Amino acid sequence: MVVDESFIDFVDDAEARSVVDVAPLRSNVIVLKSLGKNFGLHGVRFGYLVANPALARRVGEALPKWNLNSLAEAVVGMLGQHRDAYRHSLALAARDRRAMAERLRTFGSLSVFETSTNFVLVKLPDHWSGPELRDFLLAEHGVYVRECGNKLGLTSQFLRLVVRPTPDVDRLLGGLDDYRRSVGRRAA
Repeated sequence: MVVDESFIDFVDDAEARSVVDVAPLRSNVIVLKSLGKNFGLHGVRFGYLVANPALARRVGEALPKWNLNSLAEAVVGMLGQHRDAYRHSLALAARDRRAMAERLRTFGSLSVFETSTNFVLVKLPDHWSGPELRDFLLAEHGVYVRECGNKLGLTSQFLRLVVRPTPDVDRLLGGLDDYRRSVGRRAA
């Protein structure tokens, strides 16, 4: 069993929900971790796995050997110095996620799904086009959203919205309202 815990630091009570302590004790459990996603440093490719030593050895033998680049090495070296600031930023992200989800719920027209990560998942009304809305928001409002048509179990009616502070959420909601009006004009 492979458990991807790349976003687990965003989860409330992450330590209680993680299975990382169990992985070394089980012969069939691998836990994947990623520091780049946690810190918003997607260019820093630093991931690792936690597993039973024999299983970790087998995986290591099957994978190509990659060197740790100097940027990732520097980031990893600084982690201990910024632990309190990191925890504080996670609390701010959780606060912003709750506020953003609530604002999206009051917008109407959208189904907003609970999440514990640094993004909010929404489902669009059936008569809205996810790819069209994505392109509209970027071109007209400078807002980039992730349309999820290529995600297993989702369709292009789902958008993944990165948690942002209030001014950016205001811009997103303004763009959604403009799009809703344009769809209404076309339907009339």
